[in-house]
Amino acid sequence: MSNLSIEVEGKKYEIKATEKSNSWGNGLKLAIYSSNKELINSISYMCHPEFENYEVFQQKSFSELQAIAMSKLATDMATNKYKQACSNGLELVLPINKN
Repeated sequence: MSNLSIEVEGKKYEIKATEKSNSWGNGLKLAIYSSNKELINSISYMCHPEFENYEVFQQKSFSELQAIAMSKLATDMATNKYKQACSNGLELVLPINKN
């Protein structure tokens, strides 16, 4: 597990990244905490064979996947879809190997 942080729209969040692989591909889960340590939500980013560069992403290390996922998270957290999922208590599972 890795402890990270990110700032989105002027708010700071703590992120705990854990490895989460499934039968179809490697991935990780990012648990997102507010500045007062409350769990807000989590997002899993998974390699999926339906999307481009599957084999390339399958070969990446946890650290490499983590860096890619954190970059995607910064973008995803600013979207209305993410905010709607959080308000409805849904955990998102998104492909890491899709642009």
